[in-house]
Amino acid sequence: MLASTREIIDIAERERFAVGAFNVYNLEGAVAVIRSSELESLPVILQISPTSLESVGVPLVASIVALAQRSSLPTSVHVDHCGKQAEIDSAVSLGLRSIMADGSRLSYQGNIDFTLEAVNKIREFGGFTEGELGRLTGTEDGLTIPEYESFLTDPDQAADYCRITHIDALAVCVGNIHGKYHEEPKLDFDRLSEIHSSVSVPLVLHGASGLPEWMISRAIDLGVRKFNVNTEVRGAFINSVSSSLDNTDLDLGQIMDISIDSMSQVVTSKIRQFSGRS
Repeated sequence: MLASTREIIDIAERERFAVGAFNVYNLEGAVAVIRSSELESLPVILQISPTSLESVGVPLVASIVALAQRSSLPTSVHVDHCGKQAEIDSAVSLGLRSIMADGSRLSYQGNIDFTLEAVNKIREFGGFTEGELGRLTGTEDGLTIPEYESFLTDPDQAADYCRITHIDALAVCVGNIHGKYHEEPKLDFDRLSEIHSSVSVPLVLHGASGLPEWMISRAIDLGVRKFNVNTEVRGAFINSVSSSLDNTDLDLGQIMDISIDSMSQVVTSKIRQFSGRS
């Protein structure tokens, strides 16, 4: 059933788990996520990138929303990393009411202004806005410690940012990164604890691909209610398709079925981790 992101986050908050938010780029990805959701009897969030909206638009949104409506579990559709007002306007014009306003590359005041504008627009439709304070990187290489720390979410700023913008959820940077972790992940749980104590909104952790189970569990204890996963699911799709191409007896439908199975295995594993069932 199609649900709002707020409804799903509220479920996670009440039951003290985290919901998996999975980036999908095609019909097969959405099918894999919903299959895993129904297998585990837990809600999920289907995430679309602004670039996908730009390149595919209406057909992609229509197919993903239709799948969410047919799911037996609460399923929402969320637009990830909208860094421009035009991207938010595009999402709204396509009927989407859950967005991430990503002002993390702006100055602190610029981030506040951008996020507040997004919140006001989305709230007109009763929608859900996720903001981000701090900035995730794909690598720490070449950064001095002070430079690296400047990317992390400041707990005092987080309190003011949430109070001023009225966001529904806060994406934080506490050492998590986008993409693959090339060494053992190091999350600053003291910082996460301070942020959790200073704000009243649910927390979001991007870059959940590759985090060990104990870190996932600790983050949930400290208020994280939404984990974003992209890299591992995307990798499962690419690897399964690449491997299938060696078998000339398979038609395209069979290859896509294999890709769904492969992605669903990853998604199921993540949902179990986020719910504490693994």
